[in-house]
Amino acid sequence: MILLALLGCVPGLPDVDEPCEPWDEPGLYQVKVEMPDGPKRRAYVWVPTAAGPRDMVVALHGGASSPTDLADVSQYMRVAENEGFVAVLPQGRGDLVNLWNGGSCCGSSQDDRRDVDDVAFLERLVRELSPKVCGRRVLGTGFSNGGMLAHRWACEGARVDAVVPVSGPLAIPEARCEGPPVPIRHYHGTADSRVPYDGGSGDGYSSTEHRSVEETMATWRRRNLCADTAPQTRVDGDTVCQAWSCQAATELCSVEGWGHAWPGGRNSDRTSADATRDGWEWFQGLVPPTTDDSPPVDSGRD
Repeated sequence: MILLALLGCVPGLPDVDEPCEPWDEPGLYQVKVEMPDGPKRRAYVWVPTAAGPRDMVVALHGGASSPTDLADVSQYMRVAENEGFVAVLPQGRGDLVNLWNGGSCCGSSQDDRRDVDDVAFLERLVRELSPKVCGRRVLGTGFSNGGMLAHRWACEGARVDAVVPVSGPLAIPEARCEGPPVPIRHYHGTADSRVPYDGGSGDGYSSTEHRSVEETMATWRRRNLCADTAPQTRVDGDTVCQAWSCQAATELCSVEGWGHAWPGGRNSDRTSADATRDGWEWFQGLVPPTTDDSPPVDSGRD
């Protein structure tokens, strides 16, 4: 695998004649997206060997972090090669550090004066990338500030089919999260002191009052037209997953005693949850994979 520490050496994604065929040179590439009201935006893309159509996982790093960090911790590129999906790791914006405009948090990228529209960036990125890699469905995921943007993308976007936010609650007003149901599975540690499970200010973002996990999931239960019944509960070691009866899959996986870290991450303590592999398997189970080998048709959603 190409070392992400050498991002300057990563080649641009080529245009191939038959993108749905097995990729001749699988590996890491970079793409740049022209934005109408700002500078070009960058993302790194792992294209697997397997033939398409290929699902795409758009993984959003945390605040003051980078695609390198998330790739190292989550091991998304290794899983992408083994499972035959495309891993997409966009880079946030900021003067000194990479941030996302997930809403009320975090830093200059959410400042109204900056007006950084990261949802528009993700929508354009997916639209332009999909035909180049024979894309099919899109899963949005992210950690902390990136998890907040995953929520926002599902609320306001049109090109993401499901989301798996990790350690980042909804950070926009509920009134801005209206629309058709979107499948969601949220992971959060009950002992997270940076973005507290029960909401309020954390030790890393003292100026931000975070929405609680319960409030976040209540918004999604309304959006996804869930029945007013108790959720099904599954316990696996230190992880408790609740699944409500809804028009789109709506789940919460709480990791008991877990702090602000990617569950199952390479650099974290041991836990029964693995947000990378478990999230991918959950996404695969939402809709049976198609056997149609033709390129996907653009839905036209913007």
